[in-house]
Amino acid sequence: ATVVARTAGKLWMIDRETFSTLTVSFAIKQREKYLQFLRTVNFIRTFASRGWLSESRLEDLADALRPRYYAPNQRIIEQDDRNAEEMFFIESGSVKVFRTEADGQTKELTTLGPGQYFGELALIENRPRYATVIAVEKSRLATLDAKSFENL
Repeated sequence: ATVVARTAGKLWMIDRETFSTLTVSFAIKQREKYLQFLRTVNFIRTFASRGWLSESRLEDLADALRPRYYAPNQRIIEQDDRNAEEMFFIESGSVKVFRTEADGQTKELTTLGPGQYFGELALIENRPRYATVIAVEKSRLATLDAKSFENL
């Protein structure tokens, strides 16, 4: 492709080898970070200790995770949403889970923090979201998309 500048400026470049090295290095660090994190998640520890989750599958899971950031009071998932595209692992911060009942009253079900997860039931059962989840504070969540969830 040809690129033509429309205004004066400076161009920074990086050679292919350096770019590849940086990309691979980042991917390795990201995998290690997520492996360490996943080992703190209760059901992952249980699955691994019982031999239900091999190290290579755990690495596949770590590679499939993507970070997502939420601000305080930001809605993460909405009750009754039929487009369940991912599940969430809480890396940092906390979230509150709410459910609106048939009588219109909204009840707070729980607060979740680091090492906990949510959103998996809609993926497992292929049903609408059971509850609404809102960030309590600035939160970093690791997301696992539906396709990767099914594959893993």
